[in-house]
Amino acid sequence: MILQPTTGTGLCSCLTVRVHDAVVFYKHHGKWPDEIDSSKQFGLYKEGEINFIADAIMGEYKCPELPLIDFNHGWQYGWYNEVQLEQLSKLAIALCPTSRRVGDKSYEFMQRMGRRTAILYRGNDKVKEIPATPYKSVIEMAMDTGSTSFIVQIDEKEFYDAFSSVFPDTIRFEELGMISRNPDAYFIPPNEREQFAVNFIAALRAIGNADKLITITGNTGLWAMFFRGHTLNTWQFNGNKMEWRKL
Repeated sequence: MILQPTTGTGLCSCLTVRVHDAVVFYKHHGKWPDEIDSSKQFGLYKEGEINFIADAIMGEYKCPELPLIDFNHGWQYGWYNEVQLEQLSKLAIALCPTSRRVGDKSYEFMQRMGRRTAILYRGNDKVKEIPATPYKSVIEMAMDTGSTSFIVQIDEKEFYDAFSSVFPDTIRFEELGMISRNPDAYFIPPNEREQFAVNFIAALRAIGNADKLITITGNTGLWAMFFRGHTLNTWQFNGNKMEWRKL
C-alpha cells in the first residue's frame, strides 16, 4: 500500500507531516506503508513544472521493521527530553531516509564544523508560530556550554552579527544565506532551490552530530534532534515557556 502525503510548507514541516501521516497509516492498517510518495510535497522548492525535490533530498525508502510509536506534530514545540527521542529518531530516519547528495554535503559540512559547538537559530517569519528566541538567551546558552568556537545555522542576519560580536570565533554555513529580520519573510534563493533544499537538510544532519548543540523549538529543531538521536550535551530554548535549559 502506498502513502502519499500532500501537506507541509517548509522542508522540515513536510518531513514531519510524512512521519505523522505514516503513524496514522499504521494505526489504520496495522503496518507501515510499502511505499511513501512525497512528490506532492516540498512545492516551495521546486524548479519548473515537475517537482523533483523529494528525489533530491530523500533516499530509498524501505518498510521499517519497527514497532508503532505515537507521534504528535505539536511535539516540535515541547522539551525534546520529554519525548521518546531515541525511538522517534530511529523511526523518523527510517521513514525519511536522506539521499546520497544530502549525505555527501552533510559530510562536507561536518568536516567544516570540526569540534565547534553548533547553534540552530530560526528567526524571521517563525515568530508567527512561536515567540522569537531572544538573542540574549542563545548567548547565555553559549556561555553555559563553555565553548569559544561556534558554527551557526541561521536565517537572520542580525542574530549572526549580535552573536559573533560576543563570540568572534563563529562561522556559518555560507551556502544557506540570510536576510535581515522580517516577520513576514523567509529565506529561499530565487534560483537553485533544489540545491538549497539539499544544503538545508545536510546542515541539520551535520549539526545534529556536533559535540555540543544549541537549538530552538520548531520543526527545524526537532529534525536536528532526530538526526542527533539523543539529548547529551544539548541546550534548548523553549519558545512556549520562554526559557532555556540543558537537556
